Amino acid sequence: MEFINDMLFGNPIYKYFYFIIYVLLGILVAKLIKKLLEYRLKNKIKNGRNGIDCIFIDSAITPIVIFIFTSAVRYASLSLTLEPHCRVLLNDAISISYIIAMVLFTMSFIDKMFVHYINPRIEDSDNRLHGHILPPVRKLLKIMIILGAIILALENMGFNIATVVAGLGIGGLAVALASKPTLENFIAGIIIYTDNTFITHDWIKWDTGQGFVEEIGLRSTKIRSFDDSLLIIPNMDIINSEIENKSARRKRRTVVTLGLTYDTSKEEIIKATNIVKKILNDEEGVVDPIRVNFTNYGSYSLDIRVEYYVNNLSYDYYLNTCENVNLKIREEFEKENLDFAFPSQTLYLSKENIENTN
Repeated sequence: MEFINDMLFGNPIYKYFYFIIYVLLGILVAKLIKKLLEYRLKNKIKNGRNGIDCIFIDSAITPIVIFIFTSAVRYASLSLTLEPHCRVLLNDAISISYIIAMVLFTMSFIDKMFVHYINPRIEDSDNRLHGHILPPVRKLLKIMIILGAIILALENMGFNIATVVAGLGIGGLAVALASKPTLENFIAGIIIYTDNTFITHDWIKWDTGQGFVEEIGLRSTKIRSFDDSLLIIPNMDIINSEIENKSARRKRRTVVTLGLTYDTSKEEIIKATNIVKKILNDEEGVVDPIRVNFTNYGSYSLDIRVEYYVNNLSYDYYLNTCENVNLKIREEFEKENLDFAFPSQTLYLSKENIENTN
């Protein structure tokens, strides 16, 4: 057993055994604590106590394992004699590992708080704008956490943050010029959020297309087109376009023209308009203003203009309402022997032309 006193990289071999034992003990303790926390979390959820403490425990499990393992490596390394530069590198790695554990915990906690607490409460409220702002707020919080972690890591590694920032200022102008489109889109995204032009799930129409808004990001907006394609539009292009927010309508307007044959009498025209008015007044979902008027002598028909509104913005509901109205109009017109016109021509021939033809 004398070999354990032999030197290896400046340390007796037995010290490496100590190092391995400390690390293995750290792994064992980390696993035990992980099992304990998972068991505690499972019991809380099973008993219906799924509160903030459950979110805290769930978010902390992985970071605690990282923290315990890193601490074991740190204390185990104290048993070894290392070169100064190796000790510095190891300490930097340990510090970064601690920071990573903190970042993982914070970001996981924020995500779970949004999913289980903030989002459900916003969805239950009447203010859709709050739900519209939540995704970018969530992203900004994560960006701030990551930037803070990077700054903390650099400081622990001995960098002077003020010097680093000053150095960045030298090349800042070039970076700013190169990232001008990104900055413009970022500002445009803020304008979209604050101006409340549209929010997620709205049906919008702009200069080059239309679709449903799926996500408004800090740089671009994702829109689902009617053919189910996902369009990713830079925010600057959106705000430079004329936007028609169809979801902001209070109701859907419908205008149709009913053409009656030219042999329809005045009384029958009045009867036809009254029939249509009654159908629209009785139809669920149709709201004022309702306008039914004999408006035009067409090329082959007497035209009755029908205008009404549907108070439900659902496209399927709107189509079903239009279908119900059209079917009822046809049914009632057939009962009253009112005929729809179709393109036709009447030829008038003089007696002389008839004789010449014969």
